[in-house]
Amino acid sequence: MERGVAYRECMDRLTAIATALGLSVQHERLAPIAEIVIQSMTGVWRRFHTVDHVFMVGGQLDPVEQLAGLFHDVVYLQVDQRIPLNLAQHITPFIREIPTFELGAPERLCIRDAADCRADPKFLAVRRLFGLDFGDVLSPFAGQNEFLSALVAAQVLAPTFPPAAVAQVIACIEATIPFRLAEPGKPTASEILHTRLAALSVELQFGWSPTDVDDVVRRAVRLANRDVQGFGSDDVAIFLDDTWHLIPETNHNLLVSPTYTVRDYRTSLQKMAGFLGSLRPEAVFRRFGGEPDEAKYASWVAAATRNLAIARHYLGAKLVSIAFLEALSLRFAPDVALSALMGELVPDPAYDIGTLEALLPAYPAAPAPRDSIEAAVRSLLEEGRHADVQYDIRHSPVAAVFLRCMGFARMSALRDSAQTMFQSLAAASDSQGRRSAAERFLKEFDPALTAAIAAGIAELYERRRVAVLQNRP
Repeated sequence: MERGVAYRECMDRLTAIATALGLSVQHERLAPIAEIVIQSMTGVWRRFHTVDHVFMVGGQLDPVEQLAGLFHDVVYLQVDQRIPLNLAQHITPFIREIPTFELGAPERLCIRDAADCRADPKFLAVRRLFGLDFGDVLSPFAGQNEFLSALVAAQVLAPTFPPAAVAQVIACIEATIPFRLAEPGKPTASEILHTRLAALSVELQFGWSPTDVDDVVRRAVRLANRDVQGFGSDDVAIFLDDTWHLIPETNHNLLVSPTYTVRDYRTSLQKMAGFLGSLRPEAVFRRFGGEPDEAKYASWVAAATRNLAIARHYLGAKLVSIAFLEALSLRFAPDVALSALMGELVPDPAYDIGTLEALLPAYPAAPAPRDSIEAAVRSLLEEGRHADVQYDIRHSPVAAVFLRCMGFARMSALRDSAQTMFQSLAAASDSQGRRSAAERFLKEFDPALTAAIAAGIAELYERRRVAVLQNRP
């Protein structure tokens, strides 16, 4: 969404939110709030966590949910690699960096000691609802972004919105810390939030009844579930569209240059495959006090189970194909642009040399898939996801050929071989060791199939050679 359009829509939303909360707020007081949101959500690396995402997460009905939706991702350090100055002023009075003196060790953030922080009921509310205290170190993998986003929201919203509404916004943002699964016999994240909210209501004299606290937690659960709604989609391609927008947010090489390398692409797939491979579907969605109802919750968990299973097979097939291409490329160079092997992602008539896809051997007759998971994977590889992304094509021609030639069982075995090759490449001390690891992997494939794909890559290079020698105007 274009920045100007996003800003105007954000202003309209803030005006409607204020009205729904019974407030009469001048345009001038809402403008700085919209500026913070739009600046944050239109960062250069944002592809999934964007303005469209926060508008969707906030929903259309509840003003507190809408307000929390706007702010729940304003800080995302793994994506943005920084905190904009306009946000930093709301964070640095309470948060400091822990300096590190070890080469390559990342800086860590922690809450300042009590003596360094001014007394602030807004900061108190954020600490209480996140269960953190003075001096605590923030974890990049367990709520750091959400805590900092809630802190910004509390500071930015407090001059305009009542303290009880701001506290509810903080609670909603806390609920978006994802993938927390309670141990058997232990309280769930929603139950813990309920306890913290009840205590905060007493401490800050909000006067909430038990029913009021229940309503706040249900509101937070609705918001948190919308934040991960793609996992519950009945269409796995929609889930994978979200995944393919997430990948470049933390793999910036895919966006910096159209000539990112085979290794860049492979590494990005490995990260996502590792994450999805470790994720338990029952940890995705939340439920509290009948929100959502049991049938809807069960359907979401079932969809997440299926989507994750398909995604794991899909990513596994793509990792086999990219491992094959990387192994071939190591025969002649240590780190090759993926476009050098596949052809340009976005064809340009002035530089058209074709693509590897057009030079691949014809698909053999497809063996029958053993179940709906395998059928979905084949469809995704051959036909592709729904959405276009600038760094990749929708379908996977090399993986699709492999799947038809080998079948699912063999592809699954090759996933393990590909992982072995990746580990060997990382451990190799010289180029000869890396080439040896690559050749061991290539021996796992039918020599005729390897030769056919290698010939296609060679043809692309020949076309480049001819183009270089041509005297074109």
